[in-house]
Amino acid sequence: MLEEYNINYTERARLRAIDILKNGKYSRSNLEKTLIDQWKFTKEEATNAVKDLKHENLTD
Repeated sequence: MLEEYNINYTERARLRAIDILKNGKYSRSNLEKTLIDQWKFTKEEATNAVKDLKHENLTD
């Protein structure tokens, strides 16, 4: 049950990251920081959400 919970929050963080990227360019690290500081996701959730994310406004 706990693993399913973590996947759901990681997926929510990924969807939020995509929404954030619609508004402008972000580096992967700044996107993680935004997810953690402004949206209150955990470091693990934010990292998992953006590690394989592909988006035209995501810079590495």
